[in-house]
Amino acid sequence: MKPNQNKQDLMLGEILRQTGLSKRELQALDQLGLFDPQAQTSHGIRHYDLQSLMLIEQFEFYTSNGLPMEAVREFLADPGLQDQAAALDAQSMLLYTRLDALETQVVAVQAAQELRQAGKDAPWGALTRLLRKDLAGKLNFWEEFQSESLTDGLSHYASFTNLWDLYQSWKALLIRGAFFRIMGVLAEEPLGKRLGLDYLNWKRALAAEELGFAATFTRMEDSQNWLKDELFKGVTAYLEQLENSL
Repeated sequence: MKPNQNKQDLMLGEILRQTGLSKRELQALDQLGLFDPQAQTSHGIRHYDLQSLMLIEQFEFYTSNGLPMEAVREFLADPGLQDQAAALDAQSMLLYTRLDALETQVVAVQAAQELRQAGKDAPWGALTRLLRKDLAGKLNFWEEFQSESLTDGLSHYASFTNLWDLYQSWKALLIRGAFFRIMGVLAEEPLGKRLGLDYLNWKRALAAEELGFAATFTRMEDSQNWLKDELFKGVTAYLEQLENSL
């Protein structure tokens, strides 16, 4: 039987070198209960191994990305996330969640710039709301595409990247539509025609995808909590109006 590589002892100095932590910081993690309490000698000396190293690195990753310290400690207590593949998947989801919120904010600013370049005022109230975390954080790609109501179409998706791009394009159209509608952009104006054409092209791209895509996005119009916000009421009908006026 092969020895468990994760149980190989590591010297304290090696742990400090690889993590970049100080001895005091490492002791603070120990006091949080991050490590197995049985991994101590009768003299209270801590034994570290590769599993300890991975827990430290995961803890530092999650806390540096804004998760509360106590929540991370409980998160890492889940034995399933002590597997490296599962831990990396969780980290990837966390980063994409942050990227999702940033994409929302970038699109909101770009939509306001688009209005200003056309000689219209920026919708400062709507822009401020989308720059705040409470609304931007609701636009959560993972929440929607992992929910049970949407999983029946996932087997048809060609790739994660393709799905991500379609979702971000859809979200951008809705944000632009909300801003343009607030500022009274008409279908016959250049801005209205441009947005109507972009919406038409997105629908064509969606129709060209494999079975499951269109149905999923249709269901999302009813399931996305952020679309129920006052800012987005009537935005889909507005986009349809712009498209039909081309």
